[in-house]
Formats: sequence, C-alpha cells, structure tokens
Amino acid sequence: MTCRTLRLILACLAAPAVLPMPALGQGMHGSVPADSVIAGIRRTLTVCDSAWRELAYITVTRERKLDGEGRIEKETTYKSRVYVRHDDQREFLEAMWEDGQPVSDKKLRSEQDDRRKQQRKQLQERRKKKGEEREKGTFRMLDPFREDPVPDYDLTAISPDTLSGVPVWKVAVQPRRESEDLLAGMAWVTIDTYRAIAESYRLAKLPGGVKSMEMRFEYGEVIPQCAFPRHFLMRAHGRALLVIKFNMELDVQMDSVQIDPELPDSLFAMPED
Repeated sequence: MTCRTLRLILACLAAPAVLPMPALGQGMHGSVPADSVIAGIRRTLTVCDSAWRELAYITVTRERKLDGEGRIEKETTYKSRVYVRHDDQREFLEAMWEDGQPVSDKKLRSEQDDRRKQQRKQLQERRKKKGEEREKGTFRMLDPFREDPVPDYDLTAISPDTLSGVPVWKVAVQPRRESEDLLAGMAWVTIDTYRAIAESYRLAKLPGGVKSMEMRFEYGEVIPQCAFPRHFLMRAHGRALLVIKFNMELDVQMDSVQIDPELPDSLFAMPED
C-alpha cells in the first residue's frame, strides 16, 4: 500500500453516502433511553448541516513510513488549502516537505499536477450523479449515525462516560455485515448538546493485503454546538501486492476554519488536465 492509497482510503471514509444510520440501540445505564440519545445526535447533525454553505480551511498532512518497531523511517508533509461547498470540494497543495526539508519546485509541481488529475476525475464522477440523491457536505460528523431505510449498524451499548473531563455518551458502533465501507468502534458525544468529541474506528472488513488499520477523529466546535474534525490519525500495516511490506501512519491537522467566507465560483471550476 502506498501513501496515495492511504489518501484515497481517507477520502472514502469521509464520504457520507457509504456510512448510514445505525439501528436504535439497546437499553443503557441511567434514566435516558438509547433512542433519545440517537435522536439528539441526529438533531444536532441536521442543524449543523444547514448552518453553513461554504467552508475554507488549511490541512497539514504528515505521511509517515514506520519501521517494524514503529519508528519513523520517512515523513512527507503536505500543506493544502481546502474549499468546500455543500456539493463540491477543491484542494490546492501549497507546500511539501520530506523529512523536514522543502522539496524542489519541480517535485512540488509534479505532485500538484497529480492532484489536479485526481480531482478532475473525482469531479467528473461526482457530476455524473447529478439528479440523483447527493451528499450535502464533505465533512459529515458521526457518519454511522445517518438515517438509512435499511440500517447497516447496531448500537451494542450506550453509556455515560467522561473524555478529557467532559461528560459524554459513549456509543459502541457495530456493523451488521462485513464490508470495507463500514466501520466498527466507538464514538463520544457531549451529554448536553450531542456534539461529537471523538471517534475511534476500524474497518468492518480490511482491504486485501491490509493486516490492521485503526483510525481516530478528534473534533472541535466551529459553529455553536457543531463539530468539525480538527485531527485525524490512521495507522495501517500489511503487504502491498502480496510482497511489499508497509507500515504507515497518516496524521492530518485541520486549522484556520472559516464558515461561509463567500468563495468565488472560480475555485470550484473543473481543474485542467
């Protein structure tokens, strides 16, 4: 598995269309029933989806190649500006480093060209779906909690907990089938506002060659009571092409978030070939 493959996996995990709403959970400790917790989470998601039209933010992504002991062998860092509308997203790579040193202008331009081609392909595929039901945001919080006519998830437990001193509901997310499109793990939401604090997941079914993959999302508040992913960490190891061993870590920080910054239409034009 290559660094580019890890980026594609991250993009797939952020796609709301493949992460639907779980079934209502079993009973929980305390006086609040599980369905009330789920209803609160869904209300928060609905309100937050309608609270913004555009986003602009900066990502700093560190792709790390690790040795067998988990030590860093190589680190590549990318700084990008990301612009999002409810139905579109564009990312512009601004800088790139390898092991802390800026890459040459030639290498930076090559990476920028590769990304433009990827984005063009993604935009073409997305626009082919015009007229169908489409996603209404790029970073949707708590994707397993989205409503779906045929739920793919069960809640195995909902219990009160604390995370970094904040009272939360801890929700165990269990997929109903094995699939690379589904997740299994835990989510933590605030008890009073049902805002996401963190999520910790693995894939319900690992892709071929992948021996393990763990993901953690940490959230911050950018609109009152609405969460935005501030930090994403993924670790994976296995074999690519059944021969090449890989041990990788993907660390993404998201900063300088702006809500409805009145972005020009030109930012969302189809990138050139």
